[in-house]
Amino acid sequence: AVLYWEIKNLMDASLDIDNGLSVKQAMQKANIWQSKQKIIGPYLVSQPKEKIDQLVHQACKVDNVIKGVDLGSPWEEIGLLLFMFSAPEPA
Repeated sequence: AVLYWEIKNLMDASLDIDNGLSVKQAMQKANIWQSKQKIIGPYLVSQPKEKIDQLVHQACKVDNVIKGVDLGSPWEEIGLLLFMFSAPEPA
């Protein structure tokens, strides 16, 4: 649930940036801690909204597998989520 909440904050900030807020304003509105903003700000600017959408979807999948709502291996789903975070965007 915590991981989903963090990724949802990324999505909220991304949407606010698309709607004209500055990165700093969007992160503040999404309640992203000041200590995390130096890392998250550049990430938000560099990632398309579609990728953040996919991260939210995968975080929900992880949560559902852990809770037994969906079948699967929690470790595999977490691994996929981590890969999605670290995978570079295709050129």
